[in-house]
Amino acid sequence: MKMKKVMAMAIIMAMSTAALFGCGKEKTNETLGEPIVQIENNDSSDVAPSEETTESEITVITHHVSCQKDGKEIANGSYPEIILSDSFTEKYPKLKEYFEEFNQNKKNWITENVAQYGAWQLEDPNYPDEVFTSDCSVEIVRADDNLFSILMYSFDWAGGAHPSHYTTSYNIDPVTANELGLSDCLSDTSRLSEGIRTELEKNYQGIMEEVDSFYFMDEDDDPDQFVNKLNENSYTFAITDKGLEIFFSPYEIASYAAGELDVALSYDEYPDLVQKAFVMDNAQDMEKIVTTKDDTDNVTVVEPEGQEEDIASEQYIDNPSWNYYLSDAAGPAADSHISLTKLTEEKSDWVNLYDWCQKNGFEEANLCHEDDEYFYSPYYPVEYDYMYNGLYIYDKDMTNMLYNLNMLKVCNGPDDEAGQLIGATEYIRYAFMYDGLLYAEISHQGYMTEEPKNGYIVAIDPEAGKVVFKSEPLVANSGNFKIVNDTIICGYGFTAEPDYIYLLDRFTGEKVETIPVASAADQFEIVGDTLYVATYNTEYTFKIEK
Repeated sequence: MKMKKVMAMAIIMAMSTAALFGCGKEKTNETLGEPIVQIENNDSSDVAPSEETTESEITVITHHVSCQKDGKEIANGSYPEIILSDSFTEKYPKLKEYFEEFNQNKKNWITENVAQYGAWQLEDPNYPDEVFTSDCSVEIVRADDNLFSILMYSFDWAGGAHPSHYTTSYNIDPVTANELGLSDCLSDTSRLSEGIRTELEKNYQGIMEEVDSFYFMDEDDDPDQFVNKLNENSYTFAITDKGLEIFFSPYEIASYAAGELDVALSYDEYPDLVQKAFVMDNAQDMEKIVTTKDDTDNVTVVEPEGQEEDIASEQYIDNPSWNYYLSDAAGPAADSHISLTKLTEEKSDWVNLYDWCQKNGFEEANLCHEDDEYFYSPYYPVEYDYMYNGLYIYDKDMTNMLYNLNMLKVCNGPDDEAGQLIGATEYIRYAFMYDGLLYAEISHQGYMTEEPKNGYIVAIDPEAGKVVFKSEPLVANSGNFKIVNDTIICGYGFTAEPDYIYLLDRFTGEKVETIPVASAADQFEIVGDTLYVATYNTEYTFKIEK
């Protein structure tokens, strides 16, 4: 079901620097499923603009959604609707079109969340009397000829120790209705990182030690996380009379316990930072410009989504050993394997993985993905919210959950052989089903000196809940891997470490061939008999000889 698939992706993305981690796509103006069954007190959940909406240039209406079962509320939520006055629309006609789509997206998003959360509440034995929640609200902080700026606050709780809450910004050119990133609004960026660090330390004494230790840099990233965020245009920001205000959500640059962090880089202290066109000399009276309403009389009632779904029982997969392991259930090694013949090698300073995928018609590999038979949805993050130690496996339509695999012990121990825990947090990088077995790549984010027993392929029988084999360590830490006939194609490498492509036997996990490459492999893709490989600084193609 499409709605469930979107929700599975959305949960993974929810707290990846407020960009929602893993594999979901930004919602478009599209109705994703049809959970609405009735509207209380009205034929529509949207409040039509009335005479009152002309009091101000902008009206923000809060709408409410309730999920009920047998007359009992089990989940609720709210979403905003932004309505522009006739005069404002006449001045900025493209903004009206923008907010029509914006409003529909937020309505779809929250309505689906509440329906899904209702289903989860019914399934969760730990919270029989709690009401799960998904709220979205907005604050309009600027509305002039140069910028229309919104801060959106999201709050979700569907069980667990604490809720998920984060802030997102929308900075829109009112004439073109194009969204602007921070890099579009700055003039001199040389002092941005220094300014953020200075103001963070001023506002939250001692915080920078945690902020710096919290940053995990991928090979393509800038060593300075604040420069990297500018390159990615991933800042949540507003340009007001106070200067450049930047907001960091929990987990974005520090732990959840650190809370929400914010800084203001004033025009006086950082005079050349913001482009002159966006500098705001005087504060606007937003109370006069914006009217807010709470539509409590018209509540959209939805039914729990997905109650027909069969839920697989959680299986806890034991870790037989941190060394190479082959169970009695493993088949004999294959009689023959593929080989790879290098066709092309194109070197550069670094390979932008997104550009490489776009150029070749690929999608970036992600643990949350689907193939011709299955949909894979990770769960159970450990230490950081991308380090998943569990995997849900659904049929392709997500009608039924087929397997619910808790791989905490496989990733981090203890193992059965020595009762040993791992020295650095390991997690599932990539996984898929092949010929009845789940093949998964497991590694940590760091050097092998931190923990040499990492970076391996494991094969699991999901029916038996047992490991069939574990390859030797240090053969797999790329974004994905492939299987062709009876051969696994994977890669391992890291800064200042040897970089190789490995061919493994599909039945035993034993090495078949080792192929040196210029830098660590990021992603493998196959088209016909050609293997495409993106590494940190080199693009390869190989002919697959079968």
